[in-house]
Amino acid sequence: MIRRVLTAVFQVFIVVCLVDGFLDIVYPAIGYFKKNMEDSFRAPEMGIKMPRSGLPVRQEPGIPNILKEYASAYINIAPDGRRSNGGAPLVAAGHKGILLGSSTAFGHGVKDSQTISSQLERELEGVRVYNYAGLGQPTSSSILRWYDLQKKYGNPDFVIVAGINYQIYSDCKLYRSGFEHSNIFFHLAKVAENTSEYKHVSQCESSDSADLAVRNSIVSVESALSFGRKMGSPFYLVYLPTPYDPNANIDHLITSESARSFIVGMQKVYAQYRKELKKLDVPELIDLSDALPPEGKYFTDLGGHLSAEGNKIVAKALAQRIRPIVSSPSHANFNAPDGPAPLNN
Repeated sequence: MIRRVLTAVFQVFIVVCLVDGFLDIVYPAIGYFKKNMEDSFRAPEMGIKMPRSGLPVRQEPGIPNILKEYASAYINIAPDGRRSNGGAPLVAAGHKGILLGSSTAFGHGVKDSQTISSQLERELEGVRVYNYAGLGQPTSSSILRWYDLQKKYGNPDFVIVAGINYQIYSDCKLYRSGFEHSNIFFHLAKVAENTSEYKHVSQCESSDSADLAVRNSIVSVESALSFGRKMGSPFYLVYLPTPYDPNANIDHLITSESARSFIVGMQKVYAQYRKELKKLDVPELIDLSDALPPEGKYFTDLGGHLSAEGNKIVAKALAQRIRPIVSSPSHANFNAPDGPAPLNN
């Protein structure tokens, strides 16, 4: 009798262990993919709906995430990856320029007519600004994209590589871990106590890691400067505003102590990066780290994506540097095809 009871208890124990192990594998996986999908494609601007599967992209050697053709009420992409600026294209543009960069330059979370390139066109009347920014593209990839576009379409009047600070974020970026538990039952207990949270962790917490991240970005900027000076078109490398600059208003983005700790660490890395950028002392660099008024809430997330108003302020600052170029006769022979008109902007 005792033997049968012990055997039954042992069998139940084995089943519990197997179920526990299975849930420990499946539950984090489901949570991870669900959370990342929501974080990656949640639109920060009210009313802008992003597809759950993300925008379609293609890959080229050295250039990740070039946008594919796409059409919606808010986001319209031509077959060659150029995003619409909203409204009909300028028919008689006197000058033509290219905007390159990552998702902030692309305009993640805002509609076509609210991106940096669209608002820059309005600032520089009669100037066409082609938005060829991609998603998750560091400076080195933007330079290759510039090379490829100029080879296909000819020389533009100017080129803007916006977001030379993205590489820092890419190297140090946060990841979220919400599954620090010994087993599924422990985790469920934490949920019941409302103590479980996603934790923000930086990969640049040590001084050595931070130094490597800064050096990687500086090397990419130096390479971009060398490459750009050989291409024959005026160009600018732009440090876009980030949530980690001294005057950034990001109180609304601090949702946990781990987020606060992450931000403090990233502020130190970016401060070191800006210091190294100043040492380069070259006219092609545009530092917009203090372009945003401190009283406004212009950042929609910790990735540095900007609201429509933030993009407008950036466009005004860029227009001041571009005006001398577009006030002289155009020498561009850039001839990119026009994409489809936006559905509704």
